[in-house]
Amino acid sequence: MDSHPDRATPPRLAVIEDDASVARALARLLRSWDYDVETFERAEEFLGRPDDSGHDCLVLDVHLPGLDGVELQAQLRAEGSSVPVIFITAYDAEDARRNALADGASAFLHKPLDTVVLLQEIARVLGLEG
Repeated sequence: MDSHPDRATPPRLAVIEDDASVARALARLLRSWDYDVETFERAEEFLGRPDDSGHDCLVLDVHLPGLDGVELQAQLRAEGSSVPVIFITAYDAEDARRNALADGASAFLHKPLDTVVLLQEIARVLGLEG
């Protein structure tokens, strides 16, 4: 998989993950592939961002303190957002998986993450494959 030097600006990704070490590792990985990455520890923190901070894709943990990832996705969809969402989870959460995919999630990946699969899914939802 190649990075995407042909884009004028790098795609903007939001990583919403309450485990700081996982968020840092994901941000490092994604930045190494020339993505512009912003991290958030809570869904409410993401919702409180400035309006002009549009993201091209969300990498969203299912289990978050406060508003969980599935609830955040539902709220974004209710507000008319069509930003692609890739869920990540360390739990066997079949109900969450079913609900997330039914509400339009692009992928539902289990931790520990296969970084190749994560990068492929991000490239796919951003139309950067091939």
